Amino acid sequence: MRTLVPAILASLFPLLAGCVQAQEPPVAVPPQEDAPRQRGTPPGLPGPDGQNKPPAQTKMERMKTGGKNDWFDRTRLQMGDHLKKEVVKGLFKFRNPHGVPVEWKAFSGSCQCAKAVIRVGKRKYSLTKAPVNNALHKIDLKNGVEVKTKVESIIVHPGESGDVEVHMEMAGIQGVKDASLQFATSDKKHPLMLLKWEAMGIKLFNIRPADFFLNDMKWEDEKSFRFTVTSSVKKDFKLLDHEPLPSYVKVKKKQLTLPDGTPAWEVSGTFGPKADPGSGGANIKFKTDLDNKVVAMNVIANVLGPITITPGTFIPLGLIRRKKGAEREVTITPNGDFDLVIEKVEFQQLTIGREYLEVQHKKNGKNLVLSIKVLAGAEPGKRAVIVRGKILVHLNHPAVKIKNFSFNGILR
Repeated sequence: MRTLVPAILASLFPLLAGCVQAQEPPVAVPPQEDAPRQRGTPPGLPGPDGQNKPPAQTKMERMKTGGKNDWFDRTRLQMGDHLKKEVVKGLFKFRNPHGVPVEWKAFSGSCQCAKAVIRVGKRKYSLTKAPVNNALHKIDLKNGVEVKTKVESIIVHPGESGDVEVHMEMAGIQGVKDASLQFATSDKKHPLMLLKWEAMGIKLFNIRPADFFLNDMKWEDEKSFRFTVTSSVKKDFKLLDHEPLPSYVKVKKKQLTLPDGTPAWEVSGTFGPKADPGSGGANIKFKTDLDNKVVAMNVIANVLGPITITPGTFIPLGLIRRKKGAEREVTITPNGDFDLVIEKVEFQQLTIGREYLEVQHKKNGKNLVLSIKVLAGAEPGKRAVIVRGKILVHLNHPAVKIKNFSFNGILR
């Protein structure tokens, strides 16, 4: 048994070594220019209490254009900063340095690579993500119309030159975005080519936080919010007037300087009381002196209305036995310290006689319990009757004067 173990290990060693080698193909990029880059940490902002200190910011090293090799004038490209640009494009020029044809194949673009157009001499190819990811097509012009033919590889003839045009989508991106394109070649010195590029997406205004969440709040609650607004395009911009807001939203603004010396605007205010339960919050828009652009801030809140109705305003009666009748209860709860009282009850759109319906209500703590009854013996002499209608409950609440209930069932 002892003699078998060294033999087994010896037989496995070439396989293990082959796996390791397969995972680390050579890359035709100078190693000294491939040092890992550190991404910056966005500066923090003081909290509402003013006690939170901003975290330390690490300096971000941007990708530098370079990485020239035998084929390409560069293998890395810095595309710069872009403001609200949908797609940015970059160009990598190449030339076959050998006296023999070289095959390019197995093209693979990263997720951020929207498209690549490869021009070799007078020939044109495209690498796209849809409908098939990393599908390579040769593009020919016939009668003024582009015709695509799927191909597996590209042959670059001796001394032939061209370029690789890469596309990257930037819409909605704030911060650094990078992408890459790699492909295999029959060049023994450069069996794998890797092209990399980077761009910075910038916005007119940086708003911290992106949204201010007030979470659940009662109808009579008042909560505060605060935003900080800066601009990397024009640091000394001005916040002008804001667009009209509901009466339950109050805002004010002031200029300040952040701990890192950046000029900023602080927008603060209150939301509530008596906020609209269906609003979901508030959208605050300030005009600016920067090309008439608008700064928009979102306050998000889930406002519990003045009252809560359980289980709801629709009352399902289901199958009603004529000899037994039916009864259902609804609970109305004020969200706050309010003595809720039912002042009057009305019926509308009834399909059965009013004399067969009864509504009673009672107090259970601060809750109002509404009881709806279909009396036994209703609508005698009929085989089946649809029981349907509306109940209007008049309340003493200043925000909810009338609440509508509907009911439905079958009487047999």
